[in-house]
Amino acid sequence: MSLVVNGRVERGTFSRDVDLLVDHEVLGVVGANGSGKTSMLRVIAGLDRLKTGTLSVSNTAWDVPDAGVFVETEQRKVGMVFQDHTLLPFASVLDNVAFPLRRAGQSKVDARKTARAMLVDAQCEHLCDVMPAQLSGGQAQRVCIVRALVAKPSVILLDEPLSAIDEGSVDELRSWLRQQLTATGAHCILVSHSRSDVDSLCDRVVELS
Repeated sequence: MSLVVNGRVERGTFSRDVDLLVDHEVLGVVGANGSGKTSMLRVIAGLDRLKTGTLSVSNTAWDVPDAGVFVETEQRKVGMVFQDHTLLPFASVLDNVAFPLRRAGQSKVDARKTARAMLVDAQCEHLCDVMPAQLSGGQAQRVCIVRALVAKPSVILLDEPLSAIDEGSVDELRSWLRQQLTATGAHCILVSHSRSDVDSLCDRVVELS
């Protein structure tokens, strides 16, 4: 079963046709600025809609404009890391990471327990009680990665996930992230300008020109 996007992506004055198939793998997507990489991720996440065509995951339609089909973001089992670090400003790191689990129906106690274990595994336990405004850019990015993975989503979207990580710890985080992505068996898409990230994390690479 695959993730399939075959249609037109539009955002503002931007428009392009996308034909993409992602198996249970980490697919790297590269290309120049303005080629539509982030716009494509937003469509898969349900933040934007296809103009025409079809988006399906494991033969389940998520976005088919001609048929009036559109699955809302909250109903898609998607983990996302975008460049603008969308952490909940009013919640601690622990509760930010627990949020996808709470949304999926877990109790507060169980969600926090799972979230803490994931933060420990990612060597971020010391950040549990910290508020997002107190985090550095690199710390916020680490927390976003953990939050994207914690609920074991079927689709994982990573847009420049390691861009704010300092050089001294990026290799260690890459290794941890690769292990996590392999273990999930999810449909994973990584957008990055970093050749090191693409070479270390991806099973296959396509270019949007």
